[in-house]
Amino acid sequence: MFGTPVAAALKDNFPDARLTYWTHESLFGLLKLCTSIDALAPFDRKAGILAQRRQLNELNADLIVDLVGSTRTKLITLFNKAPVLTHNKSQFKKRTDLHIVDSMFSTIAPLQLPERKNKYPTLKPDLSLLQTISEPAYRAKQEGKRLIALVPSVGIFRPHRAWPIDKWIQLIEKMKSDTTIYPILIGGKEDMEICQKISDAFNGKVLSLAGTLSLPETASILASCTSVISADTGPAHLAVAVGTPVLGLYGPTLPQRNGPYGNPTIDKCNECKCGSSKFCLLTPHHGPGVCMQQIEVPDVLT
Repeated sequence: MFGTPVAAALKDNFPDARLTYWTHESLFGLLKLCTSIDALAPFDRKAGILAQRRQLNELNADLIVDLVGSTRTKLITLFNKAPVLTHNKSQFKKRTDLHIVDSMFSTIAPLQLPERKNKYPTLKPDLSLLQTISEPAYRAKQEGKRLIALVPSVGIFRPHRAWPIDKWIQLIEKMKSDTTIYPILIGGKEDMEICQKISDAFNGKVLSLAGTLSLPETASILASCTSVISADTGPAHLAVAVGTPVLGLYGPTLPQRNGPYGNPTIDKCNECKCGSSKFCLLTPHHGPGVCMQQIEVPDVLT
């Protein structure tokens, strides 16, 4: 999602060019929603560098844009007959004020393209899928209610980035006092337990779609929503890509680097001793970090 504005800028300036994304097949469903991309080629991550280099050569590109910028991708693009523009990953790591989107976009700076006013949205999901995906959400939308997606879980690897479950419950209680709001819980399979606990607090009367949606279906749901509230996790950036306003809740990670691009955040990073770390250094247990616990429900409502 961070790299799709590069594809959009290239297509804007070279409309007759054929843009091929060489990436993991698991992302094909999402990338098919990007109207700037003409073709998708599968990247075999298990293949050796020489085999991957052959794969790339077979694409017969006139220009290669390496948005990864790792040692491996530099070796893969080495000796290719086409010119290569490579993301300066080391520069991004050094700068705390540079968003990953802008860092990736700078990869094509040598082309001297006109400045693109808006980098997003870049994906165009099928909004007609809403009824198929969730009949209750579709009915609520038809009744004129505002669908608001809540992303309460951040996966299993970095739990310190999460906002406490009890505060999500308090937030929903406040939101449900407004009958025009219809909250929806969004997440992957690893998020089902947390979303179910929140839904159970309302006797199942809060819709949870965690673990039930494909990535393209998630994009369609997020595009159908009025807004999204999320901590630092994938659906926040997917919401940006489909053009839905996002409120990001951030603690140990820097929103100016990894926040929902162009959208507001509630940021406790500068107030925390472990600011800019990937993990909360003050929270030894498996759960939300100290800084995330300091984000209050009234602030989110405001």
